[in-house]
Amino acid sequence: MITIEQLERCIKGANINYDRSENSLLLKMSSSKYNFQNTVYLKVDEDKYVDVICFAFDFKEVTSSVLNLVNEFNRVYRFFSFCIDEDNSLLLKATAIVKENNSIDEVVELMARGCQIMDQIYPEVQKVMWR
Repeated sequence: MITIEQLERCIKGANINYDRSENSLLLKMSSSKYNFQNTVYLKVDEDKYVDVICFAFDFKEVTSSVLNLVNEFNRVYRFFSFCIDEDNSLLLKATAIVKENNSIDEVVELMARGCQIMDQIYPEVQKVMWR
C-alpha cells in the first residue's frame, strides 16, 4: 500500500516543485536536454494503484501524422501508453500496482522513466508539430 503522503515526502526530498490535491500530486520538471517542461501527474487510487501521467506537448490539431506518431510510440515503449487528450495534448501514461510500502521506488522509477522518454521523443514530436 502507498499513500499520497509517502509520495509527497519523496517528492519534497527530491526538491521538485509540486501542487497537491486530496489524492494527487502535480509536478513541474524541466527537460534534461531540451527547452520544455514536463508536467507529471501522480494519482493514488484506493492505496493500490498509482497513475503516472506525463504531458508536455500540445498539438494545434490532430492529423494523421500525429496519430501515426502516437501509434509508433505505443509500439516502441511497451510499458507506457500514449494518447491524445481532448485538449490535443500528448499524454504518456503508466499505472503502478502497489502492494508493499517499498513500492514507492516503482512509482519514482516510472516517473523518471516517463520524463526520460519525453526527452527522447521530443525531436520526433517537434518534426510532426512543425510540418
